[in-house]
Amino acid sequence: MPATAMRPPVEAELVERVAWLIRLRWLAPPAILAGAALARPLVGIVPPWRPLAAVAAFVALYNGALSGWYAWLQSHAPGDLAACNRLANAQVAVDWLALTLLLHWTGGLESPLAPLYLLHVVVACVLLSPRAAYLQATLASLLLATLAALEYTGLWPHRPLPGHLPLPLYRRPAYLVPLLLALTATLYVCTFLATAVTRSLRRQDLELLHLQARLEDLYRRTRALYETALALSSSLELDQVLQQMVRTTAEIMHAKGCSIRLLTAEGQKLELAAAWGLSDAYLQKGPVEVARSPLDQEALQGKTVIVLNAPEDPRLQYHEEVSREGICSILCAPLMAKGQPIGVIRVYSAICYLYARDDADFLEAVAAAGAAAIDNARAYRRLEELDQAKSRFVHLVAHELRSPLAAIQSLLDVLLEGYGGTVDESGRQVLQRAQRRVEFLLLLVNDLLDLAAGRPEQMQRERAEVDLAALCRRVADLYRARAAEKSIDLSLEIAPGPHTLWGLADRLEGLLSNLVDNAIKYTPAGGSVHLGLRREGTELLLTVADTGIGIPNEALPHLFDEFYRAPNARAAEKEGTGLGLAIARQVALAHGGRIDVQSELGRGSVFTVTLPARA
Repeated sequence: MPATAMRPPVEAELVERVAWLIRLRWLAPPAILAGAALARPLVGIVPPWRPLAAVAAFVALYNGALSGWYAWLQSHAPGDLAACNRLANAQVAVDWLALTLLLHWTGGLESPLAPLYLLHVVVACVLLSPRAAYLQATLASLLLATLAALEYTGLWPHRPLPGHLPLPLYRRPAYLVPLLLALTATLYVCTFLATAVTRSLRRQDLELLHLQARLEDLYRRTRALYETALALSSSLELDQVLQQMVRTTAEIMHAKGCSIRLLTAEGQKLELAAAWGLSDAYLQKGPVEVARSPLDQEALQGKTVIVLNAPEDPRLQYHEEVSREGICSILCAPLMAKGQPIGVIRVYSAICYLYARDDADFLEAVAAAGAAAIDNARAYRRLEELDQAKSRFVHLVAHELRSPLAAIQSLLDVLLEGYGGTVDESGRQVLQRAQRRVEFLLLLVNDLLDLAAGRPEQMQRERAEVDLAALCRRVADLYRARAAEKSIDLSLEIAPGPHTLWGLADRLEGLLSNLVDNAIKYTPAGGSVHLGLRREGTELLLTVADTGIGIPNEALPHLFDEFYRAPNARAAEKEGTGLGLAIARQVALAHGGRIDVQSELGRGSVFTVTLPARA
C-alpha cells in the first residue's frame, strides 16, 4: 500500500506550540515591569514607567484574546489546522507590534531591546512554515523602517532613554540608513539560517514519522497475521475457517472485500467458497473458468498478482461486474497446499493503483496460513467421513454376525446337553473350546455394537434425568457376588448431595459396569475395589479405585484407543477385546464429560469420570 499522506511535523505540533507560546507570553508583562524597575539601579538608565506599563497591559490584553481564540478553536474546530495556522501568524504579527512599541519607548532604533527582534525571528521560524517566516521578517523590517521614519519626521516624537545615548542619532540619515539596512539584512540572514535548520529538522522528522508509521503498520500486520493463524488453527470446520479468513484479511488490509475460490476436482473452475464485504449480485455472477481468466492462471502457478486498474485489465473474466461493484484494485494470491494449488484468495479495493509489493507479501503470508488451515480442515472432514463409514460398517457386520453366532451357541449347548447323541470326553472338550470361542466372538460383537452406539451421532436420543447415586448402588449390587468369589472387598461411598444429570441411563450404567468389571478382573484375590461418587461445584466425580496389577506408564497414552490392551493385562487375562475403555470414553465425552486415569504398576489404578451435574 502506498504511503498515506502524512501530516508534517510543523502541522502535527502546531497546536501544541501555539498553546506553549500563549503560556510563555504571560511572562512578558511582569518581565517588562521588572525590567523598567531594575534598569536604573542596575545600568543607570531611566525608562519611562507609564508607557512601559501600558505596553505590558497591552501584551496581557491581546494574550488574553489569543487564549480565548485558542480555546474556541479547541472546542469548535480541534482539527482545523488552517485556523490554527492563522492564529500562529496573528500571534507573531501582534508580537512585532508590541516589540515596536517597546523600541519606541526605550530609544527607538537606539534601544537596547532591538536584539529581541532577532529572537522573535527564531521563534517565527520554529513555529511557522519557511514562507510565513520570511513574511514575518518582512513585516518586522517594515515596522522598523516605519518607526525610524515617524521618529525622523517628528510625526511620532522620539523618546530617548535618559542616560543611554545622549546624541540625537535618530536625526542623522547617515546613521539611520545603514542601521536599518544592517538590521533588515540581519533579520533575513537569521531567517535564512533558522529556516534552513528547521527545514532540515522537519524533513528528518517527516522521514521519522514515515518510518514510525511503516513500523506500526508492519507490527499491526504481523500481530494480525499471528492472530489470524491462531484463529484459523483453532477450528477444523472448513466453512468456519474460510469465513474467518476472508473477514480477518479484509479488516487487516482495510479492503472493500475479500473472497476465496477453491478449485473444483477437475481443476477447470474456481468456485466461491467464502466472501466478505461484496454484494450478492457480484457473488452470484458464477464460477471463474480458469481458461478464461489469465489473472487466476498466473495465481495458480504460484504467483501473487497485483491489479492496479481492474476495469481496464484484460486478465479479468468479469469486467462489467467488477465495474458495477466499484472495484478498482485487486490482489490475488494462490492457496498452495503441499506444493499444489487448491484455490486463490482475492482482496478488493475501490481505490485504483493502491496495492504494492509489501501488500502482496502480506497476502502471501495470509494465504500460506490459510491454505494450511484449509488443508487441515479438509483432512479432518475426510477423517470424519471415514470414521462414520467405519462405524456404519462395524455396526452392519456386527449386527449380521450376532444372529448366526447366537444360533451356533445354541447348537453347541444342545450338543453338550446330549440331545444330539452321546458325546465322549474328548468330544466334550472340543465342544467346550468351541463354545468359549463363540462366547468370545459374541462378546466382541456386542462390544463392537456398543462402540458404534457410543458415537456422538448415535447418542442423540432424548435424554432424561439420571440419578447417578442409584445407578452406582445398582452396579455395586450387581458385582458384589463376583467380587466375593475372588475374595475382593467391593466398597461403595456416596457423598451427600444431589447427584443427578441429564443423560442416557443405559449408557452410563454400561460405562460404570465396564470400569468395575475391569477393576475386579485385574485385582488379585484379597485385594479391594472402591466405588465413589461426590459432587464438586457443577461437576459429578465418579471414581473406581483398585489395588490391582496397575498400568505401565508407556501404556497410559494408548489406554483408551480402540482394540488396545496393556501388555500386563494381556498376560493376566488372555481373552479381551480392548474396546471397553474406548467405549467408556465415548460415553463420557458424549455426556460432556471426560475420563482420567492414574496408575502405579503393581499397586493399582484409579479411574475418574467427570460429568456435568444437573443445574
